[in-house]
Amino acid sequence: MAEDDKQQQDNEILLLQGMYPEEFYWIEKQESKNLKQCPKFGIRLTSDYALTITLPPGYPSVELPRMFLECGETVARTEREKLRAEVKSELDKFQPGFPLLDTLIPTISSLLPCKPSEQGAKQDTTPQVGNSATCQQTISRAVIWSHHIRSPHKRRDIVTWSKELRLDGFSRPGWPGAVIVEGDQRNVHEFIVRLKGLTWQALQVRGEESGTERLLEGGGKGVTEVEAIGEIVTGLKECRAGPAEGQRLAEWFLEEMKIK
Repeated sequence: MAEDDKQQQDNEILLLQGMYPEEFYWIEKQESKNLKQCPKFGIRLTSDYALTITLPPGYPSVELPRMFLECGETVARTEREKLRAEVKSELDKFQPGFPLLDTLIPTISSLLPCKPSEQGAKQDTTPQVGNSATCQQTISRAVIWSHHIRSPHKRRDIVTWSKELRLDGFSRPGWPGAVIVEGDQRNVHEFIVRLKGLTWQALQVRGEESGTERLLEGGGKGVTEVEAIGEIVTGLKECRAGPAEGQRLAEWFLEEMKIK
């Protein structure tokens, strides 16, 4: 395993632990000096499903992660086969070259059936794998860092895609490039997939949070391009949720961008 791959794996695992603090669990943790050992962990998606993930030595530069959907005993065999095929199909849409789990896991989670109630379900003798699924709309916010954003084509795509996907937020071209978006969780993750499909010197999803309400102004009309990081901070402080929440968003953005 190259040192750069190991560093990117470590960074992505930290990001996933932040995104899924209750759902993340280790299966086989990599020893700090053993570069040949493959980290293996799981993400509990619902009470019936968990995703086990192994990061091979060449991930993300030349290999894709290995993924397997664990299913509870109450899930029918045909349903298991169908969902596992869909997981493979989603993974096959990616090419090696960049970290992808922060985008792929929410997409896989959205494929799973949503139970209206857990009452009356048969008792499962396997360990429960969480209860994070919900049938209501989930609003996500994501902070995206880039080494730089200079290309007029990329700047246009960021604005155009955010309008198409009914997102709000801000985009700051230059060095470093910064984008923060808010909207329906599936649309936010689709936006990230599209961005990662472009060619970048470096691009990372630095942070993500979810809720049930939109906090930013705009009504899904797309991101606003600004000239300075400070303009993003000001825009977040003036969010529709009020000064206290605006201050929290601004501090969260600066922290994820590693700007003090």
